[in-house]
This record gives sequence, structure tokens and C-alpha cells, in this order.
Amino acid sequence: MKALRQWSNLLFAITFIGAGMGASVAWGQGACEPFTVYNDLDGRVVEFIDSGSQGASVGDMRIGYMPLLDETGAKVGHHRWTLSVLDPDLDESSGRPSHRLVTEVLVFDEGEIFFMAIPTSARPPQDTSRPSVRSFEGAVIGGTGPFAFARGTVTRTFKEDTASFALNIRCE
Repeated sequence: MKALRQWSNLLFAITFIGAGMGASVAWGQGACEPFTVYNDLDGRVVEFIDSGSQGASVGDMRIGYMPLLDETGAKVGHHRWTLSVLDPDLDESSGRPSHRLVTEVLVFDEGEIFFMAIPTSARPPQDTSRPSVRSFEGAVIGGTGPFAFARGTVTRTFKEDTASFALNIRCE
């Protein structure tokens, strides 16, 4: 169990350290003002880590990456996340969701924005072919560069195959 905990901590650290590596296109949005960015699911890469017993169990994780786009479809950065299963009891037939903790970072050339949420999902975490969490509201918990000390909310929604992140942030 200790080795598993160390592995999970390492993956979490890699997610946030790796997030700092390279958005390739500069983006000129005003720092710490409300704005929206988008993900195109075609660029989505997700790995599932079965941490406990086989099948859905507490501590199972999904680690992922997607490009970030502006409203014109131009790449402005990337999105990295770690999703951890908190409550593996999932009953797809009744629609009883399981709870997950997501820690996410939006990476731009000039800085990063960090947020967390506890969404529910009626999809098994092992199925990485599609998002297991569609929409949620989360808490912006910080950032770097012009987003240092960012606070506020992020609302993630889906329309067809595109996810949007509406950020209502301030930096103080």
C-alpha cells in the first residue's frame, strides 16, 4: 500500500510538473478576467491506473491531456488532469453515479491556472475511450505568471465533442 501511495503521489506531481512544459502558441487574453477555453476531444490522451482490486476501486486514477483552443479553434495551450475514484460503487442500470476528485491545470505560454472539483459520473473509470465526467463546477485554487493567486470558479460543459471551460477568476 505504501508503494501504491508513493506511485500515486508521483503521478500527481508529474501531472503538475509536466503541465509547465510547453504551450506552443502565445495567447493574449487578459489575465484574471473571465474567459472561456475549449478542448477538442480528438487530441485527448488518457491513461487508466488500476490502483486497487481489479475493476473500479477507491484510488483508481485516470491521467489525461488535451489541447486547449480559443473560440476560433486556434491552439492556445493544453489541459492536464488527474481523476481519482473516491466512491467506486457505480450502478449504470439505475444511474447511481460514483464520486471522483479531479485536479486539473490549464497551461498557457504565460502561466497556468489550477482547479479542483468533485464531480459525479455514471461511467466506469476504466473506459478511457470517452470522458467519464462531462460537466461540473469547480474551484480555481491558484496559478502562475499572470494567473498567480487566481481564485474563482470554473464551469465545464460539453456540446457535441467539445468541452468548454468558463473561468470566472480574479487575482488578488
